[in-house]
Amino acid sequence: MDMSEQQQIPEASTKPRPAKESQYKLISLSGGGYRAALFCAGVLRAFHFAQVFHYDSRTSNIVVNSVSGSALPTVLWKRYLSSKLARNPQDAWPEKALLDLVCSSPALGGRFNWMIRGFGLHARQRWEAFLRTWWEGLSLEHFSLGETLYPLFLVECLDFFSGELWVFNGKEFTRPSREFFKTGMEFGSFPVHAMTAVAAATAFPGMFRGYRLNVGSWSYLFKDAGLIDNLGVLPLLTILKKKRIDKTRLGNVASWFLADAGKPMGVPELSRPLTFRPTTRIKRLGILDRLFRLSGDLAQPYLVSALTDVLEDYANVPSVAVWLDLIYELEQPWMQPKCPRTWAPGLIPTALRRMNRQNAVGLMALGAQSASFAIAECGVFPNADRPSLNRTKLKDFFAALL
Repeated sequence: MDMSEQQQIPEASTKPRPAKESQYKLISLSGGGYRAALFCAGVLRAFHFAQVFHYDSRTSNIVVNSVSGSALPTVLWKRYLSSKLARNPQDAWPEKALLDLVCSSPALGGRFNWMIRGFGLHARQRWEAFLRTWWEGLSLEHFSLGETLYPLFLVECLDFFSGELWVFNGKEFTRPSREFFKTGMEFGSFPVHAMTAVAAATAFPGMFRGYRLNVGSWSYLFKDAGLIDNLGVLPLLTILKKKRIDKTRLGNVASWFLADAGKPMGVPELSRPLTFRPTTRIKRLGILDRLFRLSGDLAQPYLVSALTDVLEDYANVPSVAVWLDLIYELEQPWMQPKCPRTWAPGLIPTALRRMNRQNAVGLMALGAQSASFAIAECGVFPNADRPSLNRTKLKDFFAALL
């Protein structure tokens, strides 16, 4: 395989955060267990092939926000871009590390494997221990997850006690405030291990107890933010909020890219090409989906649809979306699954359970195919180097992972 498209990555930029007149470019990655992790890993690889993540003036204001399962490729890409091993890409590919995790997960108990292995109450601890063992087995030479890097990679969490959304910035939990996006710092932040943050971000209520943190007289319980923001859009709205005193804001948003790999029942499939428009009518609801409806999860597509309309109409923010099964409306999939008669991306469970390698790579390729189509054909990210996005080489990249 010709790896000529993998260019060397220069040292991380340490220049200040962009000024308020900056044009931000936002990427929101949805939740959805390993399914979302794999799909969003492909999305990030497509952006990298288009040289969106190269360190120069174009990437100093890119923010990637992830929820739940997509936290895994997010922390891996932060590691990849900040590690000197990235100069030899094959030694540090995020896709290889993610495949090792997915294909080595225990199969006992299916989607309930961590509850069974942790005897219910200790499910999150067993899941975090598994993550730490995997993370420590990765080559982390010349790497610091807490460096000031661009683009900014975030993992979103929900404080179950207060209902507030927090983000993990690679080093600590912090509130996604105006000051944080402007300076990279915020009062009241809490350092945590990267895998503790990922375990908290994937702690879906009812399956995991979450990560509890006691600071003085204050208590926090961090869980999966997908319960109220499965598309990872709410913390980024801070960029557009005006300051109360002088009515200024951090900047404008040049483009907003959304990748949705969530559960179809929780976030119905979207039919209008490249925009969020919930149209699927649900005839029967299962027990979990009834609970989701009570919690407001099924209202998310309508919320996001209204939100994107407001952003486009009043803030002039163009948005582009890709989701599972989208590519079947546009072109043939790059890779065939192991069992093509029964396999469909939208039917893959969103659990954190083992998946065979061929289907896992197929999901990654699907994310890369969808995102690369949006980059090449829809003009998402105006400064992306579209001529460098050789989709044939991108397809070959994933074929080489099998």
